[in-house]
Amino acid sequence: MWQPEKLKGNAFLWIVGLGVFYAVFYTVFTLLSIHG
Repeated sequence: MWQPEKLKGNAFLWIVGLGVFYAVFYTVFTLLSIHG
C-alpha cells in the first residue's frame, strides 16, 4: 500500500506548481505596482 516514490513525485509536482503560481502572482503584482 505504501508507495514512497509516488508520494515523492506528487510532492515534487506540488512544489513546482506552487513555485510557478507564486512566480506568476509575484510578477503580476510587481507590474501592477509599477504601473499603478
